[in-house]
Amino acid sequence: MKTKVANGTTFLIHIHHRQSPLRVLEGRSDAAPVWSTEAYFQEKILHHPIETIAIPADQNSTATYTAARMKDAPHVQASKDFIAFLGSPAAQAIYRRYGFQPVD
Repeated sequence: MKTKVANGTTFLIHIHHRQSPLRVLEGRSDAAPVWSTEAYFQEKILHHPIETIAIPADQNSTATYTAARMKDAPHVQASKDFIAFLGSPAAQAIYRRYGFQPVD
C-alpha cells in the first residue's frame, strides 16, 4: 500500500469516507471501496450516478459498532434512553433499511 500511495496509483482518504466517492465522481479515481451506507447515500439520497459492486462474502469483513454510556455522562437518562432505542424494533428496522445486520 505504501508503494502504491507513493507512486500515485492509490489514494488514502485524509478527511472523511465521503472523499472516496467524490474522487470517483470527479474522475480522479476509477473506483473506491466504501461502506454500503455511503454508497446508498451517494446513489439514493444525493442521486449521484454511481455503480455499486458487492464484495464477495469470502473476501469481505464485518464491522461491529458499539454504544455505551459514559460513566460521568451529563445527561444520564438521555443516554440510557438512546441506548435502549438502539436495541428497539424501530431502530433495528432503520439498521436493516441501510444494510446493517440486526443487533444480537
